[in-house]
Amino acid sequence: MSLMMLKMSRIYRLLIVIILFKIYFSTFLNYAQNSDILIQQYNIGPALDDVYSKWTISLGAHLNRIDSDKEISNPLINFGAINQLEFRMTKSFGVITGVNYNRISYNYPLINSVGKDELVYYSLPLGIRLHPTNKVSFAIGGLYNNFNRGQLTIKYENFERSELYAIGIFENSVGGFTQVEYNFLKNFHTYFNFRWATKNNSPTMPQSNNTSGFQIGISYQIWNSRIRH
Repeated sequence: MSLMMLKMSRIYRLLIVIILFKIYFSTFLNYAQNSDILIQQYNIGPALDDVYSKWTISLGAHLNRIDSDKEISNPLINFGAINQLEFRMTKSFGVITGVNYNRISYNYPLINSVGKDELVYYSLPLGIRLHPTNKVSFAIGGLYNNFNRGQLTIKYENFERSELYAIGIFENSVGGFTQVEYNFLKNFHTYFNFRWATKNNSPTMPQSNNTSGFQIGISYQIWNSRIRH
């Protein structure tokens, strides 16, 4: 990918984050204001039913479709998992963190052969979550991606060879994510993420630490603190 296209891609990602922050905070403020008006005028509203758990822990699994910023690469479907902790400051607003396990795979053409990169990261998210309704929530935040290991597989006709990448080719990176989550059963949620990661690449290396893509998965709430009113 050319330098100009890479810069444009980063600008687009920044604009998406700014727009989503504006939408999320506008939704939160409108929700809070409408609740106060209902309570004052009619003695009804969400605050009178302000029942929630301050702390929750969830486990989940998802499918990854995450690609490199290489112009010639094609993403492959892979599995991942999450362990998420949420702290609710109010019924409508919370902070989330945890540990995510992500496998990223993509292939690309080589001279007379096909190469495939298989990368494993442990990601540490930190973000905010808005709960405008009991069923739907929105989240946005940052990611620190700790690179665990990587493997290169080269296929040529009936020949296939795999080898681990040496240390220093792929590195830790930082990025961000946005999420939409839907509660379809009491403790089950389905979620859809867009996530990205960036890292300055060595000009002498053909490999790239920049990735972006989508995740879709299901999580289960395994623990929650005492219900608050």
